[in-house]
Amino acid sequence: MKRYIPLFYIITLTFIALSYTNECLAENKGNNTYYSNLSSSRNNPVNTTGISVLLVSDETDGVDSPQYFDAYYIQALTSHNIAYSFWDHDLHGSPKLSDLEPYKLIIWFTANSGQYSSDTPNYGHLTLTKDEEKTLNDYLMTLDGDRALILSGMWIAWNCVANSSNNTQEYSLLFTGLLGLDYSGDNFTNWIKVTDDWDLKETSNSPIFKGATYGIEWKSKLNNPDMLESSMNGGDAKWFDTNDYHHYACIHNEGDKMGGGKFRIALMSCPFESVGGADDKKKVMGNILNWCKVPSVSIESTSIGAIKSLFN
Repeated sequence: MKRYIPLFYIITLTFIALSYTNECLAENKGNNTYYSNLSSSRNNPVNTTGISVLLVSDETDGVDSPQYFDAYYIQALTSHNIAYSFWDHDLHGSPKLSDLEPYKLIIWFTANSGQYSSDTPNYGHLTLTKDEEKTLNDYLMTLDGDRALILSGMWIAWNCVANSSNNTQEYSLLFTGLLGLDYSGDNFTNWIKVTDDWDLKETSNSPIFKGATYGIEWKSKLNNPDMLESSMNGGDAKWFDTNDYHHYACIHNEGDKMGGGKFRIALMSCPFESVGGADDKKKVMGNILNWCKVPSVSIESTSIGAIKSLFN
């Protein structure tokens, strides 16, 4: 089952790009690539000494005309003087556990990927394959020390656990077990369509939103994002349409590991790139970094694969 209703824009992509220039990093207009003090060698193994964060750009699986939102994540991290490495899923495919091991925080973002439900042949389980789910579960639970995972994408849950043939949630060790995702039945019958008039309103003690209300600047050409609930009392902020609440747009969970340390996991169905403006993103990223215990260090960022244009 395909989950989106095409939107018709009045504002052209050119105008959008100009409007958000200050939110982006330096642009190389010749090849639509954004760069951010990255190593010149993008396809070789990188030195991860002192780097705690890995960005995984996984924005094209099952998407005919992908949009790329890398620059929003990069700008938010660099605004906090955080070193990071960048993994281009297009070029290098799924990272192995050994690739993830050096990092304390993985931020995995999927943009417009995932518009088909998990039971759709050939198109289900593309935002995260079942093997990737297992790798991420092992990352959180079997590696030593504190480990954290932020999943950012409007249809990650839909594509990984939503069975539209019987309107039920499929069991997943990562989503059901660790995250505590309780996938709302409204996702099958009562989709929401988010506009920039909507807000994200925190309704509990959220480590990510910290009691604040944030506006939404919807970046995707597509719409109808997931509505989430938590079986672990881990709701962070709800969709609010100026009149009514519509389930959660972000949930999280954390806990102790048998071998020591903590796991932390969050799912943002209001993707990070659509949380307010640049200042709002900086605040939310700061909250994420504090929650995940990521220290600020001198930026010596590295890249595995090229940073893609925000607007293609």
